[in-house]
Amino acid sequence: MRITLNFNPKKILFSLLGLVPVAFLSSYYLSPYVTLINFKSVLESNDIKSFDEYINFSELRQSLKPQVKLAVKKGFLSNIYNNYYKSLGTLFIDPVVDRLIDSIVTPVGLNILLNTGYISNNSPVNNSTSDNNNYSTKSNNSSSNENQIKLYYVNKNLFVLSSRNPKHNESIQAFWSRNGLFHWKLNSVNIPQSQLQ
Repeated sequence: MRITLNFNPKKILFSLLGLVPVAFLSSYYLSPYVTLINFKSVLESNDIKSFDEYINFSELRQSLKPQVKLAVKKGFLSNIYNNYYKSLGTLFIDPVVDRLIDSIVTPVGLNILLNTGYISNNSPVNNSTSDNNNYSTKSNNSSSNENQIKLYYVNKNLFVLSSRNPKHNESIQAFWSRNGLFHWKLNSVNIPQSQLQ
């Protein structure tokens, strides 16, 4: 008995062509999630050279500076009661914060901060993080303290990673902008003032 297989090249070709837009749209939609997974791997491997592929450092610095300046000024003014010292102190806040952000928000600065809890090799951010050996926070060890993560599109070119700690009512938002068709870069971070003070 002879079995004849009847292949229609045109049907196969049209079927394959129909899969192309589906694959493209799927890759286009899922691209920020893939970027975040890759970025997590870069952080875990301490691949400093690859930080630039995922972070727009100049834009990130510009987004952080006004937020930190506002928090520092509020804290400073609430503890100083002499108007002369208030005026004098506020003159120094802007350049000090600018220099601090410029030194921290760099590939090397972020690597040091994430891995040691230090702003520089000999300057602790705070005592609670000085003994950490990696960027993972101790809060992740218990389910009750785990950050609540939300991922969502704002529009087709802007994606948000929102992280809220149960101890705080407001979320930290990281804004990722599309860079090409399938790649994304971290452009800005919005930190609630309550968490900066």
